[in-house]
Amino acid sequence: MTILGKRLKQARKNKGLTQDYVAKIIGTTYQTISNYERGTRDPDTESLTRLANLYEKSIDYLLGRTDDPTPSPAKKKEPSHEEYVLSAKTLGDSLIMVAELVITKVIDNVEAMYLSGLVFKKFRAMPAVDAEPAAWSTVDIPGAGALYNEDD
Repeated sequence: MTILGKRLKQARKNKGLTQDYVAKIIGTTYQTISNYERGTRDPDTESLTRLANLYEKSIDYLLGRTDDPTPSPAKKKEPSHEEYVLSAKTLGDSLIMVAELVITKVIDNVEAMYLSGLVFKKFRAMPAVDAEPAAWSTVDIPGAGALYNEDD
């Protein structure tokens, strides 16, 4: 394992994040994150920057060029919840991202409703009729009724 891989893994664990969650935030797969952490693949510049921002570590620290993990204040930026959920390519994926934020208690129901509204607006969709009761009955996520399929 490379120093980059070790530091990426430790930074992720210190934040209490899964590889799958990190992959979704930076726009890749959990397998790619695993490869970074095992040292079998190095992230490109953009991915490394996103990881450094997410973990609140300097790129120099992640690369092993310094033992000071503190990022410079100008570069310290974590993606907003809006950026995260609106980065999905489909309505369903966006709503799943909202659900994950609620389940992991990153956001409350009020913010979940706000984000769901942004998602529906982005995809020019209307929430399903009676979507709210369907959503609240299982996982307590607004808008989940849009994902209901009568064939299930």
